[in-house]
Amino acid sequence: MGQHRKDNGQHKTAFPGRCPDREDILCKRQDSVEDKIAVHGRCRCVRIVKSKIDYSMARKLFVRKEEMQYRGNTIIVALGKEISQGGSLTCESKKIVEHAVLLLKEGRAKAILFSGGWSFKHRRKPRLTESEGMRRYAVSLGAPASALITEKRSMDTIGNALYSSKIIRKMRGTKRILLVAVAYHMPRASYIFRKALGSRYVVIESPAESCLSKAELERARRKEAKSLALVVSLYKNVKNSEFEATVKRNHPLYGTDPSTIPSQIWEYFNRAGFSKKYIISRFMKASPSHKAKKF
Repeated sequence: MGQHRKDNGQHKTAFPGRCPDREDILCKRQDSVEDKIAVHGRCRCVRIVKSKIDYSMARKLFVRKEEMQYRGNTIIVALGKEISQGGSLTCESKKIVEHAVLLLKEGRAKAILFSGGWSFKHRRKPRLTESEGMRRYAVSLGAPASALITEKRSMDTIGNALYSSKIIRKMRGTKRILLVAVAYHMPRASYIFRKALGSRYVVIESPAESCLSKAELERARRKEAKSLALVVSLYKNVKNSEFEATVKRNHPLYGTDPSTIPSQIWEYFNRAGFSKKYIISRFMKASPSHKAKKF
């Protein structure tokens, strides 16, 4: 099965398949239709019948039988990437949903948890939360509503991890998390989720496609690198059992005491265009009233 056959003149096409050892890797190799082989590290070969197949079918056929055992203990966590004031998902939020739904249809997990209330950058509450907008879009793509969960309290990536981890811990048997976010956001998102969940759970990165131009993507990467450095400086010695308490002590969107917030956090919000006075008056007097939907 792992051997190449000489090309007999049949139609050639690239066989895309997701590497079973690295969910974030999309393997591709040019071969004849008779033998399609995905190769990346320990990726195994998959034999496909002599017929022209499309991209989605190739990916579906590549799912190993051994992988199906993970379905019952795996959940997809898809992070919101903005929603408009009127309740329309951004291009990247849609890409994240599309990627998550594809993973679900491939049998990679038992459910999708869409995480996101709305960004603190909104001056007024949007018509829909990010997670609700994503859930509706997922249903329109054919995902079963019974397999979709929403987390509606978070206002940033720290909140995504904080509130999603609460839901995940209540889901019996869950051991693996397929984390879906745009690629440039993934290093920070995966670091925070691993901090929130601890070693009991395996967090596997599965990045979605970005909609940014090359120049925009470079700016986004630089910004993310700075944000990741700040997060690491604040959470590197934090155990998962201490994560929630640390967030409430260090983060003005989820805490109640301005005096415990580190100065570099206030500087971060100030650079983003939000003064300390504004953040305190809007977010630190009361906790978000919207609650997570139970699984």
